[in-house]
This record gives sequence, C-alpha cells and structure tokens, in this order.
Amino acid sequence: MGRAGNINLITTTIETAPEFAGYFKILQKVSYTSLIVLIVSGVIVGSIFAYVSSRQSALRTEKNTLLAQINRQSVTEGLLLAVKQRVAVIDKILAGKQGVEPLFAIVDGVAAVGKPVSLLLDEFKTVTIVVHVGSVGEAITVADGILEKAKTNVITKPALASFTVNKEGGFDMGISFVVQL
Repeated sequence: MGRAGNINLITTTIETAPEFAGYFKILQKVSYTSLIVLIVSGVIVGSIFAYVSSRQSALRTEKNTLLAQINRQSVTEGLLLAVKQRVAVIDKILAGKQGVEPLFAIVDGVAAVGKPVSLLLDEFKTVTIVVHVGSVGEAITVADGILEKAKTNVITKPALASFTVNKEGGFDMGISFVVQL
C-alpha cells in the first residue's frame, strides 16, 4: 500500500512509467492554461454582460422619459394647432372686414317688427339670424322686409331656414341670406 500515516485519498503525484512523464507534464501545463483561459473568458463575458445589462437599463429609462415627454408635448401641440387654425380664421375675417355697421342696419331693417335673438356671420358673408315674432302677421312683415331687401340687391339668396313655435306662444324664424356689402 502506501505510507502508513497518510490518509489523503487524492494523490498529488501520479506514478507513471518514465516514458510517459513528459506527456503528463505537457498535459498538466495544457490543463492549467485551459483553466486560466476559461476563468479569464468567464470574467470577460461576465463584464460584457454586466455592461450590456446596465446600458439596456439606461436606454429603457431614456425611452420611457422620451415617451412621457412626447405625450406631454402632444397635448401642447394640439392646443397650439387649434390656436393657429383659429387665428387663421380670424385673419380671413379681418382681411375681408368692411365694417359691421351696414350689417346691423340690414339686420335692423329685416327684423324691424321682430326681436333678433341670435346672429351668425360666416367668412362667406352669409348671415343667419333667428328672429322672435309674436304672431303670424309679424312673421309676414319680417318676410316682406326680407323680400324688399332682396329686390334692392342689398341681400341675396334669402332663405327661411326654420319656423318654430317657442315657449311663449310666439314664433322663431331662422333666416339666412348673403349680405352685399
């Protein structure tokens, strides 16, 4: 057997034939070298993985920040676009503005008997007016006033858009026409 006082089951030396001793030394050097290369490779791969993971986390955070910023700015952009469109409409109206005094004189002449409730003027000079009248006779008078203005070419394309009974027992006439200013 071996030495009497040694109970080590893993031997550090291998007893081999002298002709194989050179091969075992080369095999031992190759195994040590392979082990070192494996450990160094593991450290390099681990370092690369840690770097890629931290970079990916940073990019996710940046992406979420940018998405939140885009969402905040899209609301602002929508509001700015709405303001821009409204300013464009106002510019069109102001460019074609000739004064509203003649328009009020025409409306006053059309609704001489009735009471104007609402007035709408669009960019094409189309006037839509709702006139409150107390009776059918007053409605006929308002219609005659519109026809008179149309004959003198003060207004064109007169149309009775609506004629309804209101809560007070009178009538509401919706009239539209194009003003010739």
